[in-house]
Amino acid sequence: MAALLGCASVQPTRARRDVGEIVETRVGLADVVPEKQDAESRARVRDRVAELTAEPLTQERALQVAMLNNRELRAVLEELGVAQAKLVQAGLLENPVIAGDLVDSTRGYGLGGGLSLTQSLLSAFLIPAKRRLAQARLNHAIVTVGQAALILARDVKVAFVRTQAAEQMLELYRGRAQAAEVAHELAQRQLDAGNINPLDQQLFAAALDRARIELADAELAALVEREALTRLLGLWERTSPGSSRARSRTPCQTRPSSAGWSSKGSPTDSISPRRAWR
Repeated sequence: MAALLGCASVQPTRARRDVGEIVETRVGLADVVPEKQDAESRARVRDRVAELTAEPLTQERALQVAMLNNRELRAVLEELGVAQAKLVQAGLLENPVIAGDLVDSTRGYGLGGGLSLTQSLLSAFLIPAKRRLAQARLNHAIVTVGQAALILARDVKVAFVRTQAAEQMLELYRGRAQAAEVAHELAQRQLDAGNINPLDQQLFAAALDRARIELADAELAALVEREALTRLLGLWERTSPGSSRARSRTPCQTRPSSAGWSSKGSPTDSISPRRAWR
């Protein structure tokens, strides 16, 4: 009956499983592509993302979060369901045509009529070709999704390293600004004591201003890199992740408390997403 009516339902578990194998082989991450896209699967993904972001965010954890939560990748995954549904539809006969007529007898027998059911034989002959075409399109969709996952993994790795570098540069400029402020205070005291002339004191003041400008530029650069990584992780709806944990606080700067990024095995601090994305 389903074949005659040309309707069917499909769950794209096979195609998603194939994509998961591609990700596991090429990226080294397992169980990051849900086989189903229902309410239960989405709830498990949310719980898994919350679990991953509850711990210090390493590069490996960032990759897992991106594979599970990236908006663009999830949208591309939906195309698998469309392609597999078309494959099932290609194996079905076209809907039959039902016709009927109602006539009034000229011999006084009253009303009469009949029904007819017709089916196109051409559509039946074309089913194998349609299935081959739909299968090719499904295979293309699988490769497309796999390629999107690989590109996402590359972008996350690059963004993670760039964020680390920006955080380290921020710490460097923060230390320089602190040292410049201490030097400026000492120069002011020496000027008050008459040990240096005003010109020397102004040189220290200019160095402090330059250090503050460099620190502001470094903070902006770190913020840009963190926001780029946040978008890739699909966490853009939350606030952007914070900067590196402060090893020193510059008196001339007011900045929020935060944690640092680290890749797996890196000696630098790891970010604590509970603090960074609050």
